Amino acid sequence: QSARSPRWSPDKTKIGFVSNSDSIGVMNYDGSNLYTAVSSSQVPSADALSFSPDGQRIVLQGGRDYGDGLYVVDLDGSNLTKITSGRDWDPDWSPDGTTIIFTRSTPSENRDLWTVSPDGTNEVRITTTEFDEVGPAWSPDGTRIAFEYATDAWTMNADGTNRVVIGVKGDQSLLSWSPDGSKLTYTQVCAKTPECPVANNEVWVMDVDYPWNPVTISKHSASDSGSDW
Repeated sequence: QSARSPRWSPDKTKIGFVSNSDSIGVMNYDGSNLYTAVSSSQVPSADALSFSPDGQRIVLQGGRDYGDGLYVVDLDGSNLTKITSGRDWDPDWSPDGTTIIFTRSTPSENRDLWTVSPDGTNEVRITTTEFDEVGPAWSPDGTRIAFEYATDAWTMNADGTNRVVIGVKGDQSLLSWSPDGSKLTYTQVCAKTPECPVANNEVWVMDVDYPWNPVTISKHSASDSGSDW
């Protein structure tokens, strides 16, 4: 079966992913010891997972296409708990373990970024702008957040201040920080050039700071996306 949206555990010994049956799978880094942590019968259309910093829990999204709250579960699949009940997407666990950032959509407003404690308390809205903010990702030191805004890659401080657009503009998505916080990978359509002969989604890497130096790191005839360091 197919798999997508891979995420490394903090110690790099395990990989979590979403299967084509909309369940959350976990396996060792070499593909061994594969098991289902959350089935589609437990969380319909499960998607978009992130490990806790200690690697012992996972946060995931319910309702892949429509957003049906966030869930936290122990790594072995026990103690599944729904922690939010909104139209919520893209959870990412903070490096200090105290906060989960996510995207929320409300009927009367665009999508904004919110945070919540892992036990479901203390929901805080941290963006209130004109267009959608989606796909948040904490920097390794927890001081900054990378996200997509109006199809471009941006960073901001953890409290929502000091918003900065980064990189070459145009449909940058699925951002992931390097372990030292100096680079980001992202997915972007690659134009038909000698470097990218096929106009599919490709994975790129760029510096967080100007001049960014974007480089394509996948050059395959099929679409590539959803990288994780």
